[in-house]
Amino acid sequence: MKIHRFFIDSDLIGGADLTVRDAAIVRQMKTVLRLRQGSAVSFFNDRGQEARARLVRLGADYVVGHVEEMKAESIDAPVSVTLYCAILKRENFEWVAQKATEAGVQALVPCVTDRTIKQRIVPERISAIMREAAEQSGRTSVPVLEKIAPFAGALDAALVTNASCVFLDPRGAKIDIRPAVAARGGTVAIFVGPEGGWSEKEYALARTRGLLVLSLGSTVLRGETAAVIGAYLAAQGFLTQVIDKVKNK
Repeated sequence: MKIHRFFIDSDLIGGADLTVRDAAIVRQMKTVLRLRQGSAVSFFNDRGQEARARLVRLGADYVVGHVEEMKAESIDAPVSVTLYCAILKRENFEWVAQKATEAGVQALVPCVTDRTIKQRIVPERISAIMREAAEQSGRTSVPVLEKIAPFAGALDAALVTNASCVFLDPRGAKIDIRPAVAARGGTVAIFVGPEGGWSEKEYALARTRGLLVLSLGSTVLRGETAAVIGAYLAAQGFLTQVIDKVKNK
């Protein structure tokens, strides 16, 4: 039987009752999923805690769950990845937010580049999508959605906070993960361009600032496809040795 997972902003204590008053969660439990007293659920928070609980009371605007068992092991990705992705048209950026969460990124930074067409997002909607993706995928954390940043500013921030910075572009070195072994630990920032690709100015700036320019293959990928593939390879540690290998050539 499937155990539904819910992200909450509360500490979890084994053997204690937990009262949840988040209207969206209460509605989902009672109206959408039709959970009842005695139903088993799973709660997790942004402190790395997860617990199995059993619903003991469902009020008009709250639910109470008894925490039966704390989960000790985290299944989050071994590498801390920040995805700097140009805002994409239509619902494509929302798709990136969802799939990048499933892939294991720790933070998502919407970027405005020279060729960015869509300039805005709805942060509340993107955050909700990432929270739901974390609940569905079994993650024990929800990625941070950062504020929209211009490319140059995002580049400065990435170079300060990340050990490795990767600029995805078809002109870069081809990524070959066949000899690579997934590594654990470290921080990686990945930059993915908009529809139409990076401008020559942005490409030159990335190279000047020392970013490693890598290509995901000979075919032309859409921005959302490149974002998810790059995020997964980085989050699972496959890019670490590839990065070292290219740097040491």
